[in-house]
This record gives sequence, structure tokens and C-alpha cells, in this order.
Amino acid sequence: MTRGLDPDVRLKPSGVEWLGDIPEHWSTARLGRRATITPGFAFKSEGFTDSELGVRLLRGINVAPGRIRWDSTAKWPADEAGIHDRFRLEVGDLVLGMDRPFIGGGTRIARICGEDIPALLVQRVSRIRARDGVLQDYLELVLAGSQLQHHLAPVFTGISVPHVSPQQIGEFTLVVPPIAEQQEIVRSIREALAGVTRARERARDEIDLLREYRIRLTSDV
Repeated sequence: MTRGLDPDVRLKPSGVEWLGDIPEHWSTARLGRRATITPGFAFKSEGFTDSELGVRLLRGINVAPGRIRWDSTAKWPADEAGIHDRFRLEVGDLVLGMDRPFIGGGTRIARICGEDIPALLVQRVSRIRARDGVLQDYLELVLAGSQLQHHLAPVFTGISVPHVSPQQIGEFTLVVPPIAEQQEIVRSIREALAGVTRARERARDEIDLLREYRIRLTSDV
């Protein structure tokens, strides 16, 4: 993510201590200049609904490293969702939990899939959309890695629950290769991680089946 795939490429100083040298023909930019970062809305809990027709609210508790979890779900009345269109999520959006953004499993950033919508973005979660010469796939891999942790760790606020602001996220230094190299980097990393990804998905499926079995067994008892 910081050196590319060519081991013989000429390097130059990035100007960022934790980043080090980068390929000579790459550039750097603040994330806020190459992506749109939108914090969620402060939906009041008294407005939540139990209706099956309600629109799910994506809260921090729903964002896990690399995936969205709907174990705990809050909903907003469907007839009131239209006035909050600015916070409506779309397939491909990246969401980042701003309260305790890093846990043992990695950075709490995930991509919105078809099964996650419709949904509205709640306060303390940011939606990130790449723009201006940055691919969303590339940005996802950058933010899921250690670079964002190096940037945010010194600026955490809060004692019991460390949190960051959209402005602090926007100050992150993003390394920007040409589009063709971004595509190649994404392809290479996904090929390298394919086996791990399949194993992780199998493990998650097994966990889900065990949870269902536990619920059924408890009910039988």
C-alpha cells in the first residue's frame, strides 16, 4: 500500500515520519481532499420503532472490522426516513466507527453491501466515499491497514472510550498512486488474501450455526 508492486521503483521522502519513503511518481494528499467524510445524524432513541417496515439505523455497535453486524438493531419509522436522505447509505460506502475505532480484530471499518440497505447513518459513525482520482476499493484497503492507526493513535480523545472526529480522520495522509496502479494493488492484495478470506467466511458460518443451535437447544430445555 505504500511502496507498490515494483521492487526497483525509485523512492522519495513522503514527508511523513511514520510513512517513510514512497515511489517517486506517487503523490500524497489529505484524506479530506480525496474523499467525502460524512458523520451520522443524532437520531433520538425515543423515535425508534419496532415495526418490521422501519429502516435500520447503522450505529457504532454494528460496525466490526471488515463487516457489518446486525445482531443489535434499531429502526427508524419508514415514513420519516425521507427527511434524512443525506444520511442514507448506499452499496459500496465505507463506514468507520469513531468510538474505539481500533480493537483486537483490527480497524472498525466496513463496506456496505446489498444486504445492509436500506439503512441510515447514526452519530459517531462516519461514511467515507472516495473521489478525485482515488478508487473506493483502494481506499478501503488503505483505511483497513495500519497506516490509519499510526495517524490516529496520537490524537485520540476520551479516557474510557477513545474516539476521533471526522476532522481528524480527514487529516490522514493518503498515498495516491496512479489509477492503474491502484487497480493492480487491489487485485494483488485480494488474490493474496483469497484463502484467508474463504477460511474466515467458513468460520463465521460455523459460528452462526452454533449460535442457532445454542438458541434451539436452550428453547428445547
